[in-house]
Amino acid sequence: MGERGNPNLDVLRAGFFASLPRYEDLGDLGHGGMGYVFKALDRELNEVIAIKVLTRSDPDERDAVLTRFKGEVSMNRKVSHPNVCRLHDYGVAGDLPYVTMEYVEGRDLASVIDLDSPVPAARSLRILTQLTRAVAAAHAVGIVHRDLKPANVMIRPSGELSILDFGLAHDTKRTDPRITRAGTAVGTPQYMSPEQVRGRVVDERSDIYAIGAIAFELLTGNRMFSGRTFLSIARKHLETTVSRGTLEGRGVPRELAAIVIRCLAKKPEDRFPDASSLADSFEAFERMQTPPAPAVTSTTRHAARTITAVHRRSAILPSAKPVTPARRPVVLVVDDQDQVRNLVCECLRRGGFEAVPSPSGEDALTLFETRTFDLVLIDVLMPGLDGFDTVRVLKSRPERARIPVLFMSGFPEKNRVLFAGQTGAVDFLTKPLDIKSLMAKVTAILGEPAA
Repeated sequence: MGERGNPNLDVLRAGFFASLPRYEDLGDLGHGGMGYVFKALDRELNEVIAIKVLTRSDPDERDAVLTRFKGEVSMNRKVSHPNVCRLHDYGVAGDLPYVTMEYVEGRDLASVIDLDSPVPAARSLRILTQLTRAVAAAHAVGIVHRDLKPANVMIRPSGELSILDFGLAHDTKRTDPRITRAGTAVGTPQYMSPEQVRGRVVDERSDIYAIGAIAFELLTGNRMFSGRTFLSIARKHLETTVSRGTLEGRGVPRELAAIVIRCLAKKPEDRFPDASSLADSFEAFERMQTPPAPAVTSTTRHAARTITAVHRRSAILPSAKPVTPARRPVVLVVDDQDQVRNLVCECLRRGGFEAVPSPSGEDALTLFETRTFDLVLIDVLMPGLDGFDTVRVLKSRPERARIPVLFMSGFPEKNRVLFAGQTGAVDFLTKPLDIKSLMAKVTAILGEPAA
């Protein structure tokens, strides 16, 4: 099994463990172009561990390798999360650099995809949520992984996962000179973001792109881009856009496809702002896949909606004359700004409507599990699950697909207004809100409240 130019594996293993009597050889775990991973028993701690040994390192390169190992161990120790594989120590034994780490039983995600693809949405969501939460923990301490890929994710028999290999990770808070020079592209080409391909300094959003590429592969069974050379793959990351229809055509739910496509935006600013927001979206959609207990709903038909500019673009909701419901209509007001939320609720109540405040998208989706609402008034830009993602998850349930939605934002760019129409919005309101106009729109949608 030894590679050309390297000692025979049996000889290599015997020499390596002879120079490290603390560890007992328990067999091979895998190998790659640069070396091997062994399973071993730490005799001092009576604990099974894994040891990564580099066999392709010239004496002149050894100091650089050890510097990388030191950086990898140092960054790994900053991240405390159950889904991140722990590194223990590093050193040299028999002229071979090595690093010791937590032993993770199971198989890597690449093998899961090869054998089980396409992975069903429910299972994919569990994997992606864990992966994204672990990445968010790394980002919280300033660590960008830069080499997220299925081969670096281990899936335990329990279904829990562990992220491996922070060898290419970048500490955004570090002030000492970088090992990797600016302008150098690092990573695995199939999962590299456009800015990473260009060799630019990357931030957390580059990892979000990689998660999107992994999600695409999980859900479809195929790599997003492939090619014979690095340049052929890199060019596709720069120039080829993946459509939501590609995922939907493979049976991926529309809302989940939208989340993945947002991860894969060419411009970092068009992706999720951080891994926590992405994890919130995965979790919310995962939660919505579990049918709730049947809820008691009003038999009164919702009043139809007044056609607006958004309607004309989306052609989603029909128009009709508003009718007066037999009970007070209930409006859910979702905004992370207390002042705006409280003001809108107060005005709605004065107008005879019942108003329920909610500070976040996650809280709003939770409220829908126990209550019935006739209208949703929601801010677009909120931390965590934003307004667009909240509505996408909400409308993934057929029984909620026709609940009218009014978006509001202080940044009414054309693309946001158009996107609002695509998600089925009745209208898009600009902040600061014109309360008189707001009340007129609510009344047009729901009708005059019963006295």
